[in-house]
Amino acid sequence: GGTGGGGSGVSGAGGVTGVDPTAQRTERIEQFTAALMNSMMANAEQAVWDAFGLDVSNTYDMDITYTTSPRGNAVASVRYMYTPSTGKGLPTTMDFNLTYFVDGVNPGISADRVVAHEMVHAAMAGANMAMADYPFWFVEGTAEYVAGGNERVLSHLNWQTPTATNVKALVDKLGNRDSSGYASGFLATKYLDDLIQKAGHSTGIKAMMQWLDDTPTRKLTDGIQQFTGLTQAQFEAKFKSLDGGVQFVLDTGVSGTGSILTNY
Repeated sequence: GGTGGGGSGVSGAGGVTGVDPTAQRTERIEQFTAALMNSMMANAEQAVWDAFGLDVSNTYDMDITYTTSPRGNAVASVRYMYTPSTGKGLPTTMDFNLTYFVDGVNPGISADRVVAHEMVHAAMAGANMAMADYPFWFVEGTAEYVAGGNERVLSHLNWQTPTATNVKALVDKLGNRDSSGYASGFLATKYLDDLIQKAGHSTGIKAMMQWLDDTPTRKLTDGIQQFTGLTQAQFEAKFKSLDGGVQFVLDTGVSGTGSILTNY
């Protein structure tokens, strides 16, 4: 999570493991690891703090690992250990796909934004939240909210100008466990932030995230209702409606990265 005024527990990697590379690859791994340790991890922590007010910098260390066989061919991922009785997690490892970060294949998104996306997962898992109970769209949508998801949204609009028809088709995919679920979850998270601000909470979704972090038994539907007056189901229906989420997307557009942070 964010440093919140000092420290960088997440960026203190426990080790670099998982490969037996050539000397050239070893040098590139060392260069990328240095970039992670010198700036990217700390910047990502700060980004999560700025976006959500989650400060887990002093609660855990994660190992950094590199792999040529990531789960689902992911660009990067975070692994956790969960406590079933509470739903809370402990992030243990941030994995990076060697193909993209060392061997030069373009993942379509800059490394700092990838790290920011994964840091949201680490922060939410390590915070005082029952993340295991949160829906896929919110888990991935909040990560895209920090890193920026407009390119992904546009890819699902076939790089066409947003219209009521193509946006409606995308938002109806909320909950899909694929790239369209990331894109629709990103838009839903932005819409939720907008509704929370319009309900009188100036910091938007950050206020809700800190409220959820106060008590691990609170569910996402509790937070949505506390800050918008809607249940989770009512919010999801409103997001999918033409005069709700669809109009919001048309009004706000999809230019730039879509990150709430100017440095992404």
